Amino acid sequence: MKKTIIIFCLLSGYLVLFFQLGTMPFYGADEPRYARIGQEMLESRDFVTPTLDHRPWLEKPPLLYWMESASFALLGEGEGSARFPNALLCLLAALATGYLGWRISGKAWCGVYAYIILLSSLLFVLFGRAASTDMVLTGTYTLMLIAAFIAIEENSVFWASMAGFSGALAVLSKGPVGVVLAGGTLFVYLLVLRRFPSGKIFTAFAAVMTAVALPWFILVWIANGDNFFLTFIVNHHIARFVTDLHHHSQPFWYYIPVLLIGFFPWVFFLFPSFREFSAGKRDLSEPGYRLRLFLWLWAAVPLAFFSFSSAKLPGYILPSVPALALLTSLEWTRYQEGKARFLTGSFLQFLLVCAALVLGFGLPVASYLEYGRMDVGLSAGIPILAGTFAGVWWGRKGLVSSSFFAISGGMVLAMAALFVIGSPVLGRYHSTSELVGSVSSEISEREPLVQYRFFHHTAIYYAYGQITPGAIGNPQGLIEYIDSNPQEAYLLLTTSHGLEEFQTLPGTEVHGPVGKLYILKLANPDKLLAERIRSSLVEKHPES
Repeated sequence: MKKTIIIFCLLSGYLVLFFQLGTMPFYGADEPRYARIGQEMLESRDFVTPTLDHRPWLEKPPLLYWMESASFALLGEGEGSARFPNALLCLLAALATGYLGWRISGKAWCGVYAYIILLSSLLFVLFGRAASTDMVLTGTYTLMLIAAFIAIEENSVFWASMAGFSGALAVLSKGPVGVVLAGGTLFVYLLVLRRFPSGKIFTAFAAVMTAVALPWFILVWIANGDNFFLTFIVNHHIARFVTDLHHHSQPFWYYIPVLLIGFFPWVFFLFPSFREFSAGKRDLSEPGYRLRLFLWLWAAVPLAFFSFSSAKLPGYILPSVPALALLTSLEWTRYQEGKARFLTGSFLQFLLVCAALVLGFGLPVASYLEYGRMDVGLSAGIPILAGTFAGVWWGRKGLVSSSFFAISGGMVLAMAALFVIGSPVLGRYHSTSELVGSVSSEISEREPLVQYRFFHHTAIYYAYGQITPGAIGNPQGLIEYIDSNPQEAYLLLTTSHGLEEFQTLPGTEVHGPVGKLYILKLANPDKLLAERIRSSLVEKHPES
């Protein structure tokens, strides 16, 4: 039995974090941008000032770029090596969370459950496989709070120093937000306990964190002056929290659906966990109660903080997920020991089954509507349905271990299937890698790729920067660009709107569609392309 569990744990970690890690091209704005910064850092050997297109990029601290540079040096440049450090840190956070559960509860099952719950949570895994700063913060934040909790419990200078070291890495990953959130959690926890750690504990934490984190801030300030303060502190911390400057505004309740989907199916087990915690005996001398109190505060502080923030993105509440996973594992440990019934009450079991049905049938429909392919959604929906139904069936019969591994195994298989079947499809629709790669030999600094009625950071990355810096939004803008940049031909990365406007021009070549995008090659043999575009638009829209 132990060998089977070990194999399941190892296989789960590999499948959800490292399997097909580099097959999905970069997507979104952050991945290609951060990968390019890591590459430039490795090329320049300047590990103080991050640069993008060889200009200072001071929005984020350098920890992710340092890790990417090291990964590129060891594994070569590419999507997989850019994501590898985050996947490794995600695995370390899962192991540390499991270690805390085992250490405090004294039960190996609690640690195993916590580890597997984290690695079968969609929100945690997706960010663990992405080259972004969210998992860097979450991983280091998790290590900091775990070490801080043990330091408080055992009055240990060693664990306080480890907390300080992890806290410094959290600051170097995304700025002071990690320490602010951790400080709020620890302050409320200690206030409830009515005791504060000894001076040596606080001194060890503060000294190590300052010694590790402060040098970079001093060096980057010396190198960049007030530009660093205005960009890093004012723009990307204060303004991001209190304004909608970066256009990430969402309603206050935004994180409820994020958790329902991103922490499915484990979110349903939080209800009996909270009921048991709130209704049970409040004995602060009992380690188990203190652990639950700490975990609920750990989960609640980031959720509350970012719910009140003007800017909201799914990754912002990622630091809460390890605490939620450990709370869920404690609930499953109670099932294992016969101290509670599986999902006490038929209503929660009914909700879990209904949610699985919605996902099982909704994913294929959604993938068909979005991508024209039902197999992408089916690949995830079938394992989720099968695992949940089997887990509920066995759980009702008291077969706790079988129930847990059926549910978690279904989630792991669903994600692995998505990586195999879904990655190529998602890559075509959410990245420009394939399309830009098809004309890469024709792109140069003199004749760059033109983004027309479309802008995406992946296009900048895969065109190696040989691209117009922003999108040209209308035909008049394109005419002005052609007049001021004479070329033999123009390559336009565009949507169906651009295709409709220009495909009838003489000599136009069409590449695509790939996903919903096209590349148009507009020939200009007689240097009268701008006039032809003008005439074509008048014919199509004479009223304009």
